[in-house]
Amino acid sequence: MGYIKRKKYGYSKKEISGNKFSNWRLYLLIFFIFFLASAIILKLYFIQIVAFDKYKALAEIQHKSFFELQPKR
Repeated sequence: MGYIKRKKYGYSKKEISGNKFSNWRLYLLIFFIFFLASAIILKLYFIQIVAFDKYKALAEIQHKSFFELQPKR
């Protein structure tokens, strides 16, 4: 299918150099995965380091809420 005759150990240099620019989809996928992982890491950093006090206060409010229930008589 358009492949150059295969050598005993791998492909010829012409075939390897011809595929250099045809793997743009692979590079795009690698970039997308790297970008997504970076975004997740930055979001986790923001939540755990930068906004720690805010989320700690919200957790304490939720944990310490006390409601006195009046029974129906």
